[in-house]
Amino acid sequence: MFFYYHLLFLQVHCDKEYVYPRESLNAMAELGLLGLVVPEEMGGLGASHTFATIIVETLARYGCPSTAMIYDPEPDNTRMYCGLSLVFFSSRAVMHLGACAVLLLRHHNNPKIKDLLSRLNKEKLVGTLAYSDPATGGHFWFPMSSKAKTVDKDNVKLLKYGSWATSAGHADWYAMQTVSPDFSGDYSDLSGFLIFKVTDSLNHCCSL
Repeated sequence: MFFYYHLLFLQVHCDKEYVYPRESLNAMAELGLLGLVVPEEMGGLGASHTFATIIVETLARYGCPSTAMIYDPEPDNTRMYCGLSLVFFSSRAVMHLGACAVLLLRHHNNPKIKDLLSRLNKEKLVGTLAYSDPATGGHFWFPMSSKAKTVDKDNVKLLKYGSWATSAGHADWYAMQTVSPDFSGDYSDLSGFLIFKVTDSLNHCCSL
């Protein structure tokens, strides 16, 4: 009922004013939902993918489809209702929860990733993936348009072109994929990077 009584009202405002649903995402953080799949020992809810699917469907059906699109791990040909509007998501979109999953794959020996995951709800930090490529579209395993160059032992210069990135300009952190700095034509040689929006508390980049 939280989604219906709180987020549906915000959804009407966002649709009418064409604004990013930050208030809805902040409200979800208050319930711990930005860390839904993050292990409990890092301050998350430790939920399963099945439970995450239920949350996303409920959010889209009774709350705000736009917020669900930002939050959703992977809506695929999913029909979602909100009020009197009918929304079809036919693309395979990977947003906040998908970005969390990418970080969880590499968090074990990475203090910066652990620190970020532990602060998602407390600081209301929204993430997204920047994987698309204008040359190959959704084929994120084939990033022809992006490059990475080693500047020195502590710095890498990234050149990332994307077809799209949900929450671009609004997200607090981005999980990004490019070819590796030592790329020599083998597209299995890829690297991942965690990029932070520059704020007082987030202002750096680290390798995944």
